[in-house]
Amino acid sequence: MYHKRNYNKNNNSQKKTKEIFDKIVENLQTIVNNGDYEKFLKFQKNFRDYSFNNLILIFSQFPDATKVAR
Repeated sequence: MYHKRNYNKNNNSQKKTKEIFDKIVENLQTIVNNGDYEKFLKFQKNFRDYSFNNLILIFSQFPDATKVAR
């Protein structure tokens, strides 16, 4: 029984990871399709410590952000 619960937890984690990845891909496609790629490149200069994936998520939610609370 214990092993089965672990499997479900891993399955849920994989599902959530895939959902986040799919959202990042969708947002990146939107940036490129809307011609916002140059704006994104300028945006990323303000967030040097963040991963590319996080930059995509931040930009897609707040394209005019200059800082992010930690």
